[in-house]
Amino acid sequence: MTKRRRKHSLSFKARIAMEALKGEETIAELASRFEVHPSRIRKWKNSLGEGHTFFLHHATTGNSTCHTPTITDQLRLLRTSK
Repeated sequence: MTKRRRKHSLSFKARIAMEALKGEETIAELASRFEVHPSRIRKWKNSLGEGHTFFLHHATTGNSTCHTPTITDQLRLLRTSK
């Protein structure tokens, strides 16, 4: 019996990456809560930190259109999410 690979949506990855960036919970706590391996969360968090703006767009709108938010939009979102 083989286990099927889970495919996570961009909005799911973005939500977890934003939670990790907030720093209110440890990576281990987030991994346990969302049932995801800690290395995945670190990778998503680093991708968001490196400026992969599609994460922010999906986290805030859940939309799949190709709009890239400006740096001002990103900073505003980070400030209001706390």
